[in-house]
Amino acid sequence: PAWGPEGFNPFNPGGIVAHHIAAGIVGIIAGIFHITTRPPERLYKALR
Repeated sequence: PAWGPEGFNPFNPGGIVAHHIAAGIVGIIAGIFHITTRPPERLYKALR
């Protein structure tokens, strides 16, 4: 993977790989956050 400025070259396959690795890690972290965090009860009452 190309993590530096050369990764922004659209013709460099290493930049595409680096982007997909980074996006996957961010997605996993976001998924864990959403599993462990619940909205407050007042939000549920307001949406009724």
